[in-house]
Amino acid sequence: MAKKLLCFILAFVFVSGTVPLEAKAEEPEEDMMKQALYLIDEDFSKIDFLGAYTVPEVVTTEEAKAKLDEFAKKFEGKFFTVDGIYCTSSGVHATSCDNCLMSNVISAKWVEDLVGMGTLNSGLCPTQYSYSGKQGSADGWQCFGFANFAHWYIFAGKNTDKVTSTLEATGPMNYATLKKALPGDVIRSNYYGGHSMVFISCDEEGFTVLDSNHTANSDGKSACIVKVHKVKYNSKYTVAITGVQNYDRGEKAGDINLDGKVDIEDVYYARLAAAKLIEITEQQILLGDADLDGKITATDANLIRKHVAKIIERLPVG
Repeated sequence: MAKKLLCFILAFVFVSGTVPLEAKAEEPEEDMMKQALYLIDEDFSKIDFLGAYTVPEVVTTEEAKAKLDEFAKKFEGKFFTVDGIYCTSSGVHATSCDNCLMSNVISAKWVEDLVGMGTLNSGLCPTQYSYSGKQGSADGWQCFGFANFAHWYIFAGKNTDKVTSTLEATGPMNYATLKKALPGDVIRSNYYGGHSMVFISCDEEGFTVLDSNHTANSDGKSACIVKVHKVKYNSKYTVAITGVQNYDRGEKAGDINLDGKVDIEDVYYARLAAAKLIEITEQQILLGDADLDGKITATDANLIRKHVAKIIERLPVG
C-alpha cells in the first residue's frame, strides 16, 4: 500500500507539469488526478512516463477495416524483424531475440519509413489478453508484438495516440466465439503453441487473420514472415479477443432489449431472460452477457443494474 501511495504521489507531481497534448492549459484538479492514476500500473516500476500523449478518436468498423487492409498491404510478405529478413534465432517461438522484439522492430528505419507516422513508441500500443483472460504486456516478440503493433496502427490516428485495450470475450476456438470479434481485434490462442493474430473475418468454416511467424522456422527461412491466411476451428483450443476502448463496435453492451440505450428496462429484461420467462435471440445474449460466460443469468442483470447506476463504467466486465 505504501508503495502504491508513493507511486500515486510521484505520478501526480509528474502530470502536474506534463499533460496530454490535447489537454487544456488549465486542467481541473479532478482530471489531473485521473491522469495520475492512469499512469500507475500495479507498482512504481510500471509507471508509464510517456510524457505527452494524446487520446485517439473513436474508430468505426468500416474505418477499422480500411486501416487493417492498409496495414496488411504494407507488411504482408515482409519479415517483422529489425533487419527485415527472416529471424535466425534458435527455437520456433523465441522470446529473447532482439531482432524479433516489437519495440526494436518499430524503431528500425525501414519500419518507420513504411508506416510513415514518424517516431513510433511501443509504450503507446495496447496490451493483449491471454487465452486465460489475463492481461499481458504491450511489447513482445514475434506474433505477439506484431499483433499489438498492428492493433495500435489500426486504432491510432497519430504517433502520439495511446490506445487502450479491452477484453471482449474468451472461449473455445469455434464459430460461436470468433463471431464476437470485429475486424482489427487481436486473437490470442493456445493454438500453435501460443499464437497471436489480428482478426479480419470469419465464417462457419474458420477465421481469416493477419499475423507474423505462423509458419515459424518450418523451413528455416520463414520465421517472422507476415501473412494473411485462414485458420480452421478447433474447440480443444481457447481464445481471447482483445479490443480497444476507442472502437465503436456498433452495439451497446447491456442493451438486451435492443432499444438503442442501456437503462433500467434492460435490467428488468435481463431478469426475465435469466428466469427463462421470455425467449431471446443470440444477438440479445451477446449484448446482455455482461460477465462473458455465454448465457444470461441473474449476475448479468445485476451487472447491467450497476452499469445503469454508474457503479460500473463499462460492460462487459468478464
